[in-house]
Amino acid sequence: MRLIYYDFGDGFLADHHLFHAIDELTRKGHDVIYVNPMKEIGAHASVDDCCELLMRRIVAEHNNGGIDLFFSVSWDSALTADTVRDISRMGIPTVSFSTDDLSHPFRVQKITHAFDLCWTSARESNDILRGYGAKNIISMPFAANPHYYRPISTPEQDCICFIGTAYGARARGIATMAQAGVPVHVHGASPMEVYGKNKGNPITRAMSNFADTSERFIKGMVVPGGRKCIQAAFLRSAQELISRPPEKDPMKGSVEYLGGAGFEDMAQIFSQSALSFGSIEVASTFVLKDPLLFIRVREFEVAMSGGVHLVNRFPELEEYFEDGVEMLYYETFDELVDKAKFYLAPAQETTRRKIREAAAKRALGEHTWSHRFDEVGKQLGLSFAAVT
Repeated sequence: MRLIYYDFGDGFLADHHLFHAIDELTRKGHDVIYVNPMKEIGAHASVDDCCELLMRRIVAEHNNGGIDLFFSVSWDSALTADTVRDISRMGIPTVSFSTDDLSHPFRVQKITHAFDLCWTSARESNDILRGYGAKNIISMPFAANPHYYRPISTPEQDCICFIGTAYGARARGIATMAQAGVPVHVHGASPMEVYGKNKGNPITRAMSNFADTSERFIKGMVVPGGRKCIQAAFLRSAQELISRPPEKDPMKGSVEYLGGAGFEDMAQIFSQSALSFGSIEVASTFVLKDPLLFIRVREFEVAMSGGVHLVNRFPELEEYFEDGVEMLYYETFDELVDKAKFYLAPAQETTRRKIREAAAKRALGEHTWSHRFDEVGKQLGLSFAAVT
C-alpha cells in the first residue's frame, strides 16, 4: 500500500502521528509519504499555499508509482474541499481522520463532505459529521504502536504516574491525590508553568486571548460539546471566585514534577510505575454533574505498555478494556484517591501484575494502528495486509 499522510501541525501533534500510525504502517511494509506544510512552508501558510504544495507532491508521487490512499488528519485551515475532489478525480480514495472532534468538530466542517470516508474518534460526532455532508462514517478510537509501547521488565516504583501537561481535570486529580498523601510523579508541565503564578480562571484566561476565544465561542455554541465546554468554563470560574480548589496549590503534598517525557520514554515510565493516572474529561467539564468524556490516545499507550491505568469510568472505554481485569475506573475524585491508595498497596502486587498482562494482551490483540487501518481498508475495498 502506498499512501499520502497529510498533516498540518508541529511539535507533539505532528510527532504523535510519526511515532504512532506512520511508524507502525511503515514497519508493516507500507510506503507512507508524509506531507506537512507547516514543516515545509511554516505555520502561517495560507490554505491555498498548503493545497498547492500538497497537490504538487501527490501528482509527483502518483506519476512515480501511484498512490493507493489519501489520508488526512488536517482541518479546514490547511485543506479545501476542491482539493480533496481533485484527488478523488485521480482515482485515489480519500479518508479524513477527525481527531479530538468532540468539542471542535467544526474544524472540518468545510471539507468533510468531499471525502470518501470520515473516521471520527468520537461517536457523539457522527450526526454532526452527517450534517456536514459526510458520505460514509466509521467511528473508532485511537490506538497504540506496539513497537514503541511495550511492557518492559523493571522494578516497580510505589507511585501513580502521569505523563502530560497538568491542567484542568488533570491538575485537579493530581493535586487531590497528592494532598491526600498519594505519591504522584508527573512527567510534564505543572499548573504553575501552564497558567503562571496567578493562574486566573477559565474566563479570565480566555479573555486574555479574546480574538481566538471569541471565534471558538461562536462556533462552539453551535455544537453540543462546545456548549457544554462553555457552560463548564463559566461554572468553574464562578466556583473559583468563592473557593480555592486543590490545583491552586499544585506543589503541595506528595507530588513530584519530573519534566517532560519523550515518546521513547513512555513505556519505561508506565512499566515502572505501580499505577498510571488517566483523565479524559474535556476542558472544564469535570465541574459538571455529567462531564464530557473523550477517550484519548494515552489509554491505549498505557495498556499497550502493560501499565495499570486508573481512569474515568466511561461505557465506551469499558468496551475496550474490562473493569478490574484490564483497566481500573473511577467516577469521582474521592474514588480516585481511594482506588489509588488501595491499588498502590504492596498487597495488590499480584493484582497489578495480572492487570498489566491482561491489558497488554488486549491492546496488542485489538488496538494497534494496523487494526484500525484494516477497518478503514474494509470500508474502501483496500487491503492493509502486511507487505512481504
